[in-house]
Amino acid sequence: MNYNFSSLAAASSTILLVDEDRFIAGILRQTLQAEFTIKYVSNGMEAMHWLEQGNSPALIITELKMAQLDGRKLIRLIRDSTLLSHLPIIVLSDSDDSNTRIECLESGADGYLVKPFNPLEVKAKVRAILRRSTIEKTSMKHFPERLTTTQWVLPSAS
Repeated sequence: MNYNFSSLAAASSTILLVDEDRFIAGILRQTLQAEFTIKYVSNGMEAMHWLEQGNSPALIITELKMAQLDGRKLIRLIRDSTLLSHLPIIVLSDSDDSNTRIECLESGADGYLVKPFNPLEVKAKVRAILRRSTIEKTSMKHFPERLTTTQWVLPSAS
């Protein structure tokens, strides 16, 4: 099944990339720039400043290890904000420790990829998360009431 990503990109086409490593940022920019606008900042403080100016990216990709406001704290600040908590976040880090991955996912990251990485895998993860995010926004617009398990009717086992 093929998806039309041009409509995805048109809805909100900016990805906020937060990483001190300019080489990594260059690789990701090269990989993603055909479909998205990349806003690059080198640490969490710059990211929060940019977000607090009213900018709203489609998605955030962040490293964990940064001198000024690391990725873990950035995730917590975003998830604690009523204005920003909806933003999808992907962690891209050289930490491949299982506990770190679990901690990030449980604190609000939507995905976690380990460096070194395949840029096409990052692109696929971005597309998948944005596809899911777009589907959720569309379904909430058309079906604002949520189904609960008490509304489901299961067939009897007879």
